[in-house]
Amino acid sequence: MHHLRIILAILLSLISPIHLTVKFNKNLKSFSHSVKKAVLYGHNIENVMFRYEKGPGVITEQFISGNNGCADPTLHINIYIDGEKTPSLDYNMFFAHAVNMTNDVEDKFSPWATSRFGHTAHRGGGYFNTYRIPFGKNIKITFQRPGPECAIWYIVRGVENLPIVVGDFELPPSARLKVYKTEDFLAPEEYVNILKIQKKSGIVFQMTISANSKDLQFLESCYRLLIDSDNWENMQLLSSGTEDLYLSALYFNAGVNHFENAGVTFINRLHGSVVAYKFFERDPVIFHENITLVWRCGENVDYGCYYKPPQKDCWLDGNRKYCFPKQAPQEQIEKEKKGFDLSETFFKTYVWVYECIAIAKVQVNEKMKTFGTSTKEAYIRGNWVENVMFEYNKGPGVITEQSYIAGLHCTDENMFVNVYIDGETEPSLDFNMFFAHGINTTAAVEDKFAPWATSLFGHAAHNGGAFFNTYRIPFGRSIKITVRIPGPASCIMWYIVKGVENYPVVIGDLILPANTRLKLYKTDGLLNPHDYVTIAKVNNKSGIVFQVAFAGRSKDLEYLEACYRVLLDSDDWSNVQLLSSGTEDFYLSSYYFNAGVNHFENAGVTYIDHSGIAVAYKFFEKDPIIFQNNMTFLWRCGEDRANGCYYKPPKSDCWYVGGRRFCYPEMAPSSDRDVKLSVTLFKTYVWVYEW
Repeated sequence: MHHLRIILAILLSLISPIHLTVKFNKNLKSFSHSVKKAVLYGHNIENVMFRYEKGPGVITEQFISGNNGCADPTLHINIYIDGEKTPSLDYNMFFAHAVNMTNDVEDKFSPWATSRFGHTAHRGGGYFNTYRIPFGKNIKITFQRPGPECAIWYIVRGVENLPIVVGDFELPPSARLKVYKTEDFLAPEEYVNILKIQKKSGIVFQMTISANSKDLQFLESCYRLLIDSDNWENMQLLSSGTEDLYLSALYFNAGVNHFENAGVTFINRLHGSVVAYKFFERDPVIFHENITLVWRCGENVDYGCYYKPPQKDCWLDGNRKYCFPKQAPQEQIEKEKKGFDLSETFFKTYVWVYECIAIAKVQVNEKMKTFGTSTKEAYIRGNWVENVMFEYNKGPGVITEQSYIAGLHCTDENMFVNVYIDGETEPSLDFNMFFAHGINTTAAVEDKFAPWATSLFGHAAHNGGAFFNTYRIPFGRSIKITVRIPGPASCIMWYIVKGVENYPVVIGDLILPANTRLKLYKTDGLLNPHDYVTIAKVNNKSGIVFQVAFAGRSKDLEYLEACYRVLLDSDDWSNVQLLSSGTEDFYLSSYYFNAGVNHFENAGVTYIDHSGIAVAYKFFEKDPIIFQNNMTFLWRCGEDRANGCYYKPPKSDCWYVGGRRFCYPEMAPSSDRDVKLSVTLFKTYVWVYEW
């Protein structure tokens, strides 16, 4: 029996890979920079937005916002790796986010987001991506545009010595991200090489297409692929039509969508226009020696897709066009053309590829064991009595999901949850259930926005129903979870909890040490204009930030001018890093959340009232903030617009440490204070994994 279990475990490890993760180590170090309302010079001048000289590292997130047409279809980005004279990444900002229309048209579809990219505000605001851009020694990022100068907001973050992880694969340190671009007019049934790589290995990351013709018949075209071979007899068909590759059908008849694996960002049937994208993280296209990826301008509906180029066809390879010397039988040509009328098509595509690859996986082992329980119609006593919902003493393990399924007047804004780890007498986690899910309104107001969900939390029903999260809560020996409500009346509740014994603490791409624990830092109070507040402070420990939830209320939204600051592994404020150029930028939006409520994978705004109330959340799985010894995380009640964000607290400012407020003795000139801020009610949760 023991041997059978071992064999079963081996088989499971082969067929059931867990998402690849990387062990946390002391060499990982977060870095970041933001630019607030910077002047971007026009006339195609290269504006240096970011430069970093402490590689190796990986860029993990970029955020771009601009007014007066600054972040528009003409904005171009260049990325120079390791002292390059010519940028290895040179792309249009809009098309890198699968957008190929004007701001006015794109605004009709925003806000939208996936975990990899999104557009979360209007008027040219809130474009972000979490593309991993590795570099060896250094990196330089520049912006340029043809028009006049304008104002831009920009955030960039990364991690030194972070392994390059794409989907289930850890790539070698030498791996680099490349973008292959094609833009041309194609005649009917012409082929075009949209990707051709020789004498390298790699993995395809993302592909975006934009095409325009008199109608959409070009979508009949199939994608063809040749991997590690020069023999077209080995060609593979990637799709049975263009829209099929982008996980849609019937010429994208469901309209615009923005899903995690694929989406269509624009479709106009009348004028034959379409823009679509596909990510390959969960559906890898891997090559070891060479790859050729081909698109064709239409197919014959009757005959279907050829496995190899037929003799009658012409071919585009770069700018060179050539045709096969022989013609197919005339009767075959006539058959193919019957009832099918293709036109010239304007075609544009980006194919993003990580070149050079190695494979690794975290595998299932025989010690892993799932556990869980559910409670149906549990009686919950009021008056802040602790009601035990779950106890488990067969650690080590990790809680993987909790669902507060239903409970009218029970699972609402007044419920609190306590989590006791390894026999604690005081809970290490003590939180409001609503705010732990990024919510800070009443149940009645929140119901107006449900259902919504990301992979990490959500609210999927009305009347107090279906709040869930998949926060990983590790424990050593035991865990106890209780809930409290104010009462005095009792209520009825449904609850589900699940976990896995001997499961590694996996956050994003990282496997954390076995002694890792999840901690929560809470702040709640009134702030005066320009006050700083420390929202998380960790000393003599290592860790990563997991999530930040924010709620603010004032007479207006001017407090959102505030920048987030972080000090990592240092007590010297000259080393402070700017995490944002404003509060809403931190949550991957713009212009005081002008696109309204959204619930996206990396960040979202769960409530906005432009008279002065905002509630938002941000997860850091794709964009890790890592510290090795200590961390101080700060927010400020507003900024001065003229001066932007200070890199360190100026002497005029007041400061909060815990509940204590103190001020520097000198005041700045009155001219530095041109923003009329008010007292602001501020609340935040910062979730941190520590060891």
